[in-house]
Order: sequence, then structure tokens, then C-alpha cells
Amino acid sequence: MEHSFYRPTIAEIDLDAVTHNVHFFKERIPHSMTILAIVKADAYGHGAVPIVKHLQSIGIHYFAVAFIDEAIELRKAGIMDPILILGHTSISAVEKAFEYDITLTVFTKEIIKQIHLVGEKQKKKLKVHIKVDTGMGRIGVFPEEALTFFHELRKSPWIEIEGVFTHFATADEEDKTFTQKQYKTFMTVAEKMKSIQDIRFVHASNSAAMIDMPNLQQTMTRLGISLYGLLPSKNVKISNHHLKPVMSIKSKVVYLKKVFKGQSVSYGATFVAPRDTMVATIPIGYADGFSRGLSNKGFVLIRGEKAPVIGRVCMDQIMIDVTDIPLVQVDDEVVIYGTQNGLSIQMDDHAEQLGTINYELATLVGKRIPRIYLKDGQIDAVINNLWR
Repeated sequence: MEHSFYRPTIAEIDLDAVTHNVHFFKERIPHSMTILAIVKADAYGHGAVPIVKHLQSIGIHYFAVAFIDEAIELRKAGIMDPILILGHTSISAVEKAFEYDITLTVFTKEIIKQIHLVGEKQKKKLKVHIKVDTGMGRIGVFPEEALTFFHELRKSPWIEIEGVFTHFATADEEDKTFTQKQYKTFMTVAEKMKSIQDIRFVHASNSAAMIDMPNLQQTMTRLGISLYGLLPSKNVKISNHHLKPVMSIKSKVVYLKKVFKGQSVSYGATFVAPRDTMVATIPIGYADGFSRGLSNKGFVLIRGEKAPVIGRVCMDQIMIDVTDIPLVQVDDEVVIYGTQNGLSIQMDDHAEQLGTINYELATLVGKRIPRIYLKDGQIDAVINNLWR
């Protein structure tokens, strides 16, 4: 069998974990509610095309991405289910939305005008979702402007208003007061629109709201970070045991050397050995998403024990101290994220050290790391993005 990659650093993507996570959320929402699977940023670093194809196989048939290029990637891969653009679409891209049958989020008069012009020219309709800004302060029309905007959309015979939505700013916080306020404001607007015409999809909830506020009245809900087995924050009211992380990152020891007391390791000589130290080199670096901020404070797993990162993280390599771990050898497995011999390191652990969130670490996993897709305990596919 021909090799699909040659560097021993990989990301394992557990499709059975995706299935588990979807079923967990399906049990928390009404049967009639549509799950909108968020697969932007290459499915949060997990690989959008294979993730979407697996989701289709387990009954998910509506997807969302951030911008139109991401949607076109899915269309070119043969994915014909509805795709919603969550963010801004430029005027110049509207014809592509018609060509590839992509649903747009709308919140400006300029986009209404362009959709109407292209629709008139092609004698085709385009589906849209109205974005209402109830407190995020990002894209969207303000609630007091929403009905006027809605009526402007209704003037065009080439625009089909399929949905209306908002985005919660603090759903992952313990205090849900602001989220409740946003929801109340949004539903007031949505109900007024629905009294004028039927709107198929009304949606506000993200992963955090699905976990902590599962009874919100809506017809669609957006499943993002927790689809991949990661919690939106420590404040949500479930434990990690309810979800299964989908991605594990593994590598191997490629070199071992003894560094003597007083010698330094890596750029800047920021680590000086306080004793004779056994150093293992691992072929992963900040170009792969292993943050330089983990220099001298990150850790990995080897032989079922935690090993600290020493010295600065390099672009392609890290060095770890294995002095106190017996019998370490070249080719030993190293777990960057995942579980080994009952011990676990998750993205949340490094995110906390870095003062960031697991979303960022997942999406930073670079294309240089091949993705190995597992299903029923077997390899289902191997994708090396460097060879595409």
C-alpha cells in the first residue's frame, strides 16, 4: 500500500464520535427541529467535506459555513444539501450564490438590490435568512429596523425568505440574563414577521444554548463546536463525559539526546538544563497549530505520562523533557491531544494555558497534518491536504 504521508504527525478524526455527539443533541431537542450543522473553517479543522458526508449518512441535511468560497468547496465535492452562508457575501459573489444554489444571510439594502437584479436576469429565486442583531454588535439589522428590512425583501419576487436568526453573545456564560433578553427581543421580531408570512426557519441557539436552554421555541438550531465534542465553555451545565472529542493529534519521537546541565535548548536559549536532561524531539510546531505560546509550559503524553515542552516551540518541531519517563525510545507514540493509557490531554488544557478557547486551537490545526478518518474502529479515509 502506498504511503499517504511520511511525517509521523497525524490527526485522527473519529466519525463515531461525531455520531455520538449528534445523537446526544437530538435527544435534547424536539423531533421536529432541524439541526443546522456548522462546518465553517473546514469543519473547525476537522475537514469539511468528509465531516459533511458523514453527517449526511446519519440524517443531517442542512449545513452552514462562513463565506461563499467554503460553500462552493462543498458543492464541488458533490454535496447538494442546503448550505447557508452565515457571514457577509460581497455583491460580486451573488451570481455565484445563484449558480451554486447557496442560501445567503442578508442584512443590507445593497445585497437585496443585487439579489433582485441577478434573480430578474436569470428568472430564478434565491433563498435568504435575515440576520437580526439583538446584542452581538456584529452583522445584522437592529430589531427596530428589522420589519422595514423584511418588507423591502418581500418586494422582490426573486427573493425567498426562508429564515430569520440572531446570535447569542453570552450563551456560554453562567448568567443567562442577557441571553434571555436577546431571545425575547428576537422572538418579538420573528413573531411579527411570521404574522405576515410563513417563515420556515427561526433560529437563535448555538451549542451553549442547546445545552443550557434546550426549550427555546424555534424551528432550527445551530450545532457548532459541540458537534466536534468540545464544550463552548466551562460554564455550560454538562460534563465532558457527555460528549466525545472527535479529533486526536498524535506524533512520534524522532530523536533522543542527552543535554548536559547548563546547556540550552531551542531558540533564544530560554531553557537551560538544571540537570542532565533527556530531550525528545517531536515533529510538530507552530506551523501545525501547536502554539508558540506553549513554549516552556505546554505538555504532551508519552508512555502514559505527561512530558513538559522545554524551550521555544519551533515552526516544525518541539522538544520535550523525558528524563523522568523510563524507557522512552525513538518511534514511541506521542499524544498532543487525546488519551493514552488512561491519561488525557484536551484542547481545553492548552487553551487555558494560552488564555484562549478550544475553538481557536481546533481551527489552527494546519493542513500539513494528514487527517485519518476512523469509523467502526477502522480507517475509513486518509486525506493529506499537501497532496491535493
